[in-house]
Amino acid sequence: MALERLKPTDTKRHAELSELRKLATEAANKNVCHILKLPVEMLVAIMDEVIGESNTTMLRLMTVCRAWRNLVIGTPSFWGRLTISGKTGRKKIEAWLDRSLGRVSFLHLTKTFNLSARPNTFRNFPPDFWSNLRVLNLDYNCTPVLDALPEGVAGSLKLEALRIVGATSNSFPSSSLIGLQSIEASSLREFTLRARDCFFPSPCLTACENIINLHLDVHSIPSASLQLILQSARRLESVTICQRARGEDIGTVTFDFFGHLSNLKHLAISTGIADGHWASLIRLPNLATLALASTAVAANHDGLDCETFVALKELSMYNGSLCLTPITWLLERAPALTKIHFIGVRVQPGIPDPFLERLSERVNVICPRLEYLEVSSGPMVRAGPVVRIVKSRLQASLNEDEHGSSLDPRRNIVSAERGSDDEQASIRPMQTLILDDCPNMDPEVLPWLRAHVPVVSCKAPNVFRPKRTRPVEF
Repeated sequence: MALERLKPTDTKRHAELSELRKLATEAANKNVCHILKLPVEMLVAIMDEVIGESNTTMLRLMTVCRAWRNLVIGTPSFWGRLTISGKTGRKKIEAWLDRSLGRVSFLHLTKTFNLSARPNTFRNFPPDFWSNLRVLNLDYNCTPVLDALPEGVAGSLKLEALRIVGATSNSFPSSSLIGLQSIEASSLREFTLRARDCFFPSPCLTACENIINLHLDVHSIPSASLQLILQSARRLESVTICQRARGEDIGTVTFDFFGHLSNLKHLAISTGIADGHWASLIRLPNLATLALASTAVAANHDGLDCETFVALKELSMYNGSLCLTPITWLLERAPALTKIHFIGVRVQPGIPDPFLERLSERVNVICPRLEYLEVSSGPMVRAGPVVRIVKSRLQASLNEDEHGSSLDPRRNIVSAERGSDDEQASIRPMQTLILDDCPNMDPEVLPWLRAHVPVVSCKAPNVFRPKRTRPVEF
């Protein structure tokens, strides 16, 4: 009821409605959205973390409210990632460029985009667009791949990341990559090539000494080509080598290839013969993760007892085979190792659980900080060694809590190398056990394991669940 309709004599109701109107006005004027009280710079930083590399998330934020829409549209950095497909309209591209103020640093050309069918796509681009571009993603759709770009712009590119992805259903001849020589690679920090039916050609990259991340997923890589790149790119921190070929077509990869990469932190090799001296990896003081898939590791190992993999924290092997001697040699020299993934790995076939037996012995020497163990798809995995691993590490950690650190000489060497940090030297109890698809695992011990390990997974073999028999995607 409006105040104007009240009789002057009805003072009581007039006072009540006046109070209600006052409260409604205050509620309408009060800013209940506290996030809008933040400074614009802080709100932009929060949105930047939420958006990440997803344009879809950015467009969704625009639908929240008018204030957020205006903020997103008015922030050029949010529009720095441009994706062009075969269906991307010309007006959308022009609007994207206007909102980014011409500062597009990321360009993704999908496989449905064809420059010959749309020759005017880049006509209205700013003159300095290509020189300001830092990341270029090319999904394979033509031969050579640089035909997706306007003629003559390859020489003006100053990329920090180049990613080329070839469709598995199409052929990808090696000649498609020869044109990459025209790109100025002195500023390149990342190079990714995913083309599973492509033979990696040796002269496709030049001046790659500043590359930090290298990811090659191809049919085959000649050993000479790989060595040429690794010798020139001495600043590498992450290397992934995945070969899809089988038999004689595959290129041999040895640990000796990487011995000079002192900055290397992550190394992954799939479908190769990872032979050579394990001691070559000791010269990698920063190596934190090592992953080997569909790989055979021979028994060749050298090195001094006092040398250690001081930074190695995660070791993974998938669908491979190795001798027990080199893996034991490695584990004894990995005091910081916290995670082990062994999936479908054959360790000296015919000997039951040799790898697990080593982990249950001398816990103060072999991986004292181990907390995560996965031995899925292991036909030789049995309950006894697993229980002994949990018991020995749990008891050793309790003894350390009561009597102090171990006096083992090997661990004293590790402490001297990495400092007097008791937390790094202490023995850890197991926190996670993954024992999926292990047919010989006794289910009666699972209640005991779950009572002493926070996370235990032991899924029975299931014919309806696909097994990991193909090369793992790194």
